[in-house]
Amino acid sequence: MSARSVGGIGTTISFPEFDLSIDMGICFPKSLRTSTVAFTHTHADHIAGLPTYLGVRRLFGMNPPRFICAKEKKEALEALIAILGELQGRPFDHEIIEITEESDVPIAQSLYLRSVKVNHANGSVGYLILRKTRRLREDFSHLAKQEVIRLKETKGDEIFYTRVEPLAFVSGDATADSIPVENELVRNARIALLECTFLGGARSSEDAQKGNHSHLDDLLDLFPRLSAKKVVLYHFSQIYSNDEILRFIAEKVPFDQRDRIIPLLPQDEDRL
Repeated sequence: MSARSVGGIGTTISFPEFDLSIDMGICFPKSLRTSTVAFTHTHADHIAGLPTYLGVRRLFGMNPPRFICAKEKKEALEALIAILGELQGRPFDHEIIEITEESDVPIAQSLYLRSVKVNHANGSVGYLILRKTRRLREDFSHLAKQEVIRLKETKGDEIFYTRVEPLAFVSGDATADSIPVENELVRNARIALLECTFLGGARSSEDAQKGNHSHLDDLLDLFPRLSAKKVVLYHFSQIYSNDEILRFIAEKVPFDQRDRIIPLLPQDEDRL
């Protein structure tokens, strides 16, 4: 995973191994090479890298990209890409897919993207990256291979079930109380990336809530409820220096949680 994020300036979280980026507020080399971009929402600091992404991919002869967004934003995103094509003098080939909580979008072999509703702006969503694999049901697991083949011919898919593994959860911009930790897949994701715009100092929890953002104070109760090996905090406000970010985390995060809390510092990339 590679990511860059500064609240209000630009956020892009890329998973080159999945050929996926979530948001495109900044276009950097590894995000450029991902052919699918899923938008959590369409505020400027989450889409500002789109002109560079579209233009350079076409310049390099790369495949037309695929965009994923909530249905509320599809029309506006289509219009924006049309305007960018007009400014460039030629339309950009692309595909836009609406995502809903009722349907998973395939992103690679056995990998799917699922949206979860969060509270930030109209059409805001968080994302789960899921791996789905077909497994033999436990009551048939003791059978020899030939017996399984025979049963498959008579019972078909009845002897299998689909295992769903949550590989990652990305909250997008969201209030802490809207992050759905009651969702088993969110709770059990291997890595969780949570927006954390404010940490303390001159900005309180109330300040964060005014913009429907998260404050570190409000995220503290979520940490022990998540089983993720790593919880990455990102989207820090530019009012904080790197030293201040690290100090607030050291002061506020309980000792038993601190080792797995990873701050994505400004311009931090390739360290996760």
